[in-house]
Amino acid sequence: MMVPLAADETVKLAHEMGHCATGSFYNRWAACDVRQKHENRANRWAYRRLIPPEALEEAFRQGLREPWELAEHFNVTEPFLRGALEYYRQAAEP
Repeated sequence: MMVPLAADETVKLAHEMGHCATGSFYNRWAACDVRQKHENRANRWAYRRLIPPEALEEAFRQGLREPWELAEHFNVTEPFLRGALEYYRQAAEP
């Protein structure tokens, strides 16, 4: 299945905005662990903006269960949606 261009662009833009909003910048000489830390921070920001937990709960209440359904509902890519689900799952762990 082709991912609609708008969803792909939305995800990329939110991720880049996450870098700006959180000050998560690095240069090409940064160590891999530093880069990953900043990428993760930008992703978390994007997850919270594009798929807020309250909206995700509401989507579940509406009967949306499949990752492709949820991705379509939120106008994001399926890999991004899966990343958000994993982020929220880990955040809920004690």
